[in-house]
Amino acid sequence: SMEIALLIAPCYWLWNALVMGFITKYENMPVYYAWTYWISYLQYGFYGAMLNQFQGEEWNMCSSLNSGSFSLQTIIDALTTGEITQVATNLLNEVQTTVQDATAFDFPFQLSDAYCAAANQTDTTLPKFLEEYLPDQNTLKTFLPLLPTFLNAGSGSGEPKPKCNELCLPVPGSQLLEMYGMNPEANKWGKLGIGLLFLAVHFTLMFVATMHAKHYEKR
Repeated sequence: SMEIALLIAPCYWLWNALVMGFITKYENMPVYYAWTYWISYLQYGFYGAMLNQFQGEEWNMCSSLNSGSFSLQTIIDALTTGEITQVATNLLNEVQTTVQDATAFDFPFQLSDAYCAAANQTDTTLPKFLEEYLPDQNTLKTFLPLLPTFLNAGSGSGEPKPKCNELCLPVPGSQLLEMYGMNPEANKWGKLGIGLLFLAVHFTLMFVATMHAKHYEKR
């Protein structure tokens, strides 16, 4: 009956949506229903659309750097005054802010809160970890003021040193496809063709089922 058809159709569509590869990759599906991935008509359409959009493409996501936070002299001044943890925290926060601006995505964590863990030791945050490995304060005060002199000595090639006004993240389309468990070298027309074939079969079955239901309603 039409009532049963209207009950089955949404369940069938929902199952296709669940196994199409967007919510979870094929290799992560339990074996007892992973086989339905190959008969999901949405999977072929999604696969083909992803290949059409990202295959052979690459994007550069860029954001301006705060030159003050990355100034060599600012870092040296902070290190020589004993603010090692603070300068490391500021640098990590600046990197995170720049990446978030480039990707237009706010991370649900702070890089400066990341910590190093190991057996038989207390967890140590990255800024504190760096502080533990740096030389003592007297050594830093002796050598750090000489650092700009060495860095500005030049490479001897006569070419100016590169500058970094923007931080850019290359995003290859192949990696986006692999993130969804797709083969970047797959034929998009083959996937889209199978998807269209599935649609034709479904429309044919729907037409036959509708005519069959109307025939029984007349009786």
